[in-house]
Amino acid sequence: MCLPPRGRPCWRVVPRTICLAVLALLMARSTYAQAADPFVIAAVRATSPPAIDGVVDEREWEGAARGERFIQFEPTRGAASNFETVVMVFYDEGHLYVAFQAWDAEPLMSQMTQRDADLWNDDSVQIYLDSFYDRRSGYMFMTNVLGTQADGRVAEDGVSVDNAWDAAWQSATRTTAFGWSAEFAIPFSSIKYASGESTTWGINFSRTRRRTFERSYWAGPVDHWGRMSQAGSLVGLNVAPPARRHQFIPTLCRAARKAAHRLGPSASTSVTP
Repeated sequence: MCLPPRGRPCWRVVPRTICLAVLALLMARSTYAQAADPFVIAAVRATSPPAIDGVVDEREWEGAARGERFIQFEPTRGAASNFETVVMVFYDEGHLYVAFQAWDAEPLMSQMTQRDADLWNDDSVQIYLDSFYDRRSGYMFMTNVLGTQADGRVAEDGVSVDNAWDAAWQSATRTTAFGWSAEFAIPFSSIKYASGESTTWGINFSRTRRRTFERSYWAGPVDHWGRMSQAGSLVGLNVAPPARRHQFIPTLCRAARKAAHRLGPSASTSVTP
């Protein structure tokens, strides 16, 4: 039996091997907890971009990251959604691709056709993207069954929403035998984001069903519809830094300014860069 040095209590003598074993156990538990988190999905790079036509082709989306088992935000917060929804995610060097499959045995309900209309009143699907993973801000992209688009920027963990923000992105929808489907292609050039290898972005997906006023989320339960701090995580992204955008402001040369001055106030001169 190994005795502790004289004057030291036994509880202070902890063999180094035991310390290392405890540390390894704690690290293993942390790794397991991350792996077991149902709201973490690994980013998968697409070998070829899917066609954004509303048809979720199994061959095009084979191997994509998946999210399912949506959780109600309303009317029964925290309960499992009454309607199956599956979401698939790919990315490449320039885009994030997302597909939804929404099961519904009853006739679909959508009537909004104007961009940035209140699509919450229709059967619709939404993407929330926290591209800096600050758990406070991000972007929202949504479409209804008719293919109408809406987007915006979210700040202050959903308290503030800028619905006037618009970006260029693609979406398409299709009614199906099981309900309906939607596909998105969001260019990285349309947003600001954190880049690099093994980057993590916050992400969430939701679905609104007009007939029963159900709104459900993949990562949840959320206590506010735009709560970025309760979104899931898209891990392992390898994305290049955003291209530097240049703004060109046209100016008149000295000769043109003199000529415009001679023509008087009734004449105007425009220069296209």
